[in-house]
Amino acid sequence: MTKLVGDLDRIARLAVGSILPALVSVGRQPSRGWVSLAPLLTGLLGWCSLYTAPGFNTGASSGKPT
Repeated sequence: MTKLVGDLDRIARLAVGSILPALVSVGRQPSRGWVSLAPLLTGLLGWCSLYTAPGFNTGASSGKPT
């Protein structure tokens, strides 16, 4: 897999993926906590399936293999 998610994008995804479960646990809708898995996993993996279709890439743009 090619790294499609850049460093700043990964940090934002990890932050959102970490904060969402905490916010949901305070509320009364714990099933929405599962939504936090998407940004958390894409932040950890550095790859987002939604970026592949349009060819979007916030990762390394130097042309060198990562």
